[in-house]
Amino acid sequence: MRFGGFGCCSLPMGGLLLNYRIDFDTLAVNMSSGIPYAICDLYCPAAGVDNEYNGIGHELQNARIHDGNRNNGLKAMGIHVLVINRDQMKDLVALEAFAQTMHRLAGVRFRYRIKGYRKRQAAWLNALRAGIGLAPV
Repeated sequence: MRFGGFGCCSLPMGGLLLNYRIDFDTLAVNMSSGIPYAICDLYCPAAGVDNEYNGIGHELQNARIHDGNRNNGLKAMGIHVLVINRDQMKDLVALEAFAQTMHRLAGVRFRYRIKGYRKRQAAWLNALRAGIGLAPV
């Protein structure tokens, strides 16, 4: 699977996994106030990073409380949680910084392997935004 010129296919242990389930151990369940597992939006096993997209629905108080509890459970499991908000979903430089962070945590050098990477990144970003009902940038 291609991820739009951010070099994520080159990450070890399968690159990135979409909607990946992580079952919590007892400590994580306790730390998350009873949440038994988390479904990661975009999980990088090599880096131990869960990238979460928090759109407008995550701005409500109940959602923030649930997200905080869930993130605490993931942290108890030793997993880094990177939260991508609506504004960052139209900022290629911010998304590139997320990719660089995953590479660093995975112990892999970040580099571009293709020509025209910004065009590919913009096309990927607009396809992703269309999938969640946002206008292209």
